[in-house]
Amino acid sequence: MLINFVVHVVPAFLLGQFFFGGFDSIVALTTVMGVFFFAFDEWPHTNGRKQSNMLKVTPVVMIFVALTPTWLTNYHVSKESSQLDEVGFPEANVFINDEKVIGEQVSKSFSSTGFRDDERNPIGEPYLLPKGILQDPQYKVNQVEEGDRIRIDFSNQLSHNYTLEIAYLIGGEVVTKEISSKNNELVVPTNLKAQAMPVSATWRRHNISFQLWVK
Repeated sequence: MLINFVVHVVPAFLLGQFFFGGFDSIVALTTVMGVFFFAFDEWPHTNGRKQSNMLKVTPVVMIFVALTPTWLTNYHVSKESSQLDEVGFPEANVFINDEKVIGEQVSKSFSSTGFRDDERNPIGEPYLLPKGILQDPQYKVNQVEEGDRIRIDFSNQLSHNYTLEIAYLIGGEVVTKEISSKNNELVVPTNLKAQAMPVSATWRRHNISFQLWVK
């Protein structure tokens, strides 16, 4: 009976993870289907009341075991969504040499399934600023020099565990830097031309991004 259980359930669970990894409810469904196939396959061969009762209880137990991650995920999604509605998305604070600067408009997104590395919102491409923008006072372009420190942190965030990326053009090539909450500074490199630097911060289930204009 144990071997038959492993043969039916383990492949169902592994196939669910392989094809639908990250979607707990679908993985739970494949696992539960495997359990029911096991029960129907084993039922004609049961001997005695003990085996019969064990076979009846097994699908019920496995349903609870398989659905527990989904229930926990739904709870965390609901809790985080309510917190974001109450306190709002994290606000980016940008400092150049410890002097706070005004950032651009922030784009915000939320995903109940979570952001994985292969699903994360693309950070976007940096681009050189037209000279007209540099000469127009209505556009806020921050002056930086080689060696200046650009620091980015966040207020009213739900968690300190996030990934922070910033991209810039240097020598005609795009450079993407990943910095963390513990090391959230970027040192301005040599020969950085006036440009829009996209910045993206990704938590487990929410993401914000904005552009920092420098010259």
